[in-house]
Amino acid sequence: MAKTHYMIVTQGDLGQAVSFGLTELKRALEENGSTEGEGLVITLEQGGISSPDAFSISRPEPSRLNLAGADERGLMYACLELAEQITLH
Repeated sequence: MAKTHYMIVTQGDLGQAVSFGLTELKRALEENGSTEGEGLVITLEQGGISSPDAFSISRPEPSRLNLAGADERGLMYACLELAEQITLH
């Protein structure tokens, strides 16, 4: 498998829950052979979703993933969901 590179972009203080989710996401990426660097851009954003704990994961272009959470727990859930999908595939 060819190595892929990723860059995670965050805004502001993440909080403990998001930090945990982000650690798990990085672990899944690295276990899958990815390394930090220029390549896939993963952005984490909190807010903009109305239901508590809700999250969304979108891929607006091939080299970008957007993870959004209504709140800290929602963003953590987005990170954990992506980590699980990476691990399973």
